[in-house]
Amino acid sequence: MSRIRSAWAAGLAGAAALALVTAPLGVAEAVPRAADVVVTATVLNTHQVKVDWTSSLSPQPASWTVGRGGTDDLGTGPWSTTVAGSARTFTFNSLVTGQQYTFTVTPAGSTQGYTATATPGGTAAAVTVAATVLNAAQVKVDWTSSLSPAPASWTVGRGGTDSLGTGPWSTSVAGSTRTFTFNSLVAGQEYTFTVTPAGSTQGYTATATPGGTTPPGGTPGDTAGDTQGWGTPVWQDDFTGTAPGPDWGLYSDPGSQHGNRQPGQCQVSGGTLKLVSLPDRRTCGMAHRRNQTHGRWEARVRTSGGGWKSLFIIWPQSDVWPRDGEYDWMEQTAGGNCYGGFLHYPGHTPITQEVLPSNCVGTSQWHNVAFEWSAGSMKGWVDGRLWYSIAANADLTQMPAGHLTIQQDDQGSGSGNSATMEVDWVRGWDL
Repeated sequence: MSRIRSAWAAGLAGAAALALVTAPLGVAEAVPRAADVVVTATVLNTHQVKVDWTSSLSPQPASWTVGRGGTDDLGTGPWSTTVAGSARTFTFNSLVTGQQYTFTVTPAGSTQGYTATATPGGTAAAVTVAATVLNAAQVKVDWTSSLSPAPASWTVGRGGTDSLGTGPWSTSVAGSTRTFTFNSLVAGQEYTFTVTPAGSTQGYTATATPGGTTPPGGTPGDTAGDTQGWGTPVWQDDFTGTAPGPDWGLYSDPGSQHGNRQPGQCQVSGGTLKLVSLPDRRTCGMAHRRNQTHGRWEARVRTSGGGWKSLFIIWPQSDVWPRDGEYDWMEQTAGGNCYGGFLHYPGHTPITQEVLPSNCVGTSQWHNVAFEWSAGSMKGWVDGRLWYSIAANADLTQMPAGHLTIQQDDQGSGSGNSATMEVDWVRGWDL
């Protein structure tokens, strides 16, 4: 028994001795070595620092805590957040220019943080903004960015009040966007335009005063035909009868994906054409019979109701789409605030298109909308003011021949809604 006890005691003593040897080694292995994580801090601009790190830890941590010391320009003191284990970069925003910050990256399950320091400021702005006056009511804002990573989106906005009485205004655009056109501005009023990357309070600005570059006129009621000197149109329709005239072909297409198109929904009364769309999806579409290659068109129009899309289109004479293109030169939701549109390139499969800038003048009021298709460009006007001008890159303008169509389409929200597009007159020119 004594030998058994002695053996047991010796074994216990040996285990204890082994524990004394191995326990400290185990603790030491749980603490990453200094070389396991390397952190760098890069100044992006006067308010941002990008922190990157590499890791040779094995296994990799499930997450990281990234943080900074100091106080930001919002008055927030030391701050940290958790990011995924796969993350290797993080951008700190709203920093104070000239203040040195220490940035710390800590793997989950460890108290060992790895640091780098940087002082924001003294470098060129990561975002540069320019504002270009287009005419008495529009300013185009362009910007460049060297931010890395690029933001997922931008907020673009303006101060001041527009011609509709709307005060300071902003909207969000995609991270890949680098231009935005502001409409309905007041001539002679200086505006400050601001571009702000998502996740930052740092806005980048430019100022401009619209006015001085618009052709004569430019108030509601003026026409591109007058301000651009197009002369006498080769055809026009003032809709003075009781039904659309013989120059128009009325759609009879009850199975269309865009609604139950019926000639009876294309109505003329009181000196205007009315495209009437109903909750049961009955609607109107009509095409002018005159085909041409290049040309100019203008119409006086207003809309009411909701849900339906009101459109002016140049459709290919061949009726082959998308091979021969489609120019939706004015498209908007009936009763909405903004005009827009799409110019579809001929010969492109899948479809390639130019998206027209929004022109927010209130479509429930009477406005004159115009379009010019030439070999060298596509241009649009609202009330005699230039709306867009797109150069003929690639084969954008290469539709063989086409004609004007006026349509009110269900593009997903027409059912259950009523809408009317009212047209006072339409004019056409050769080019």
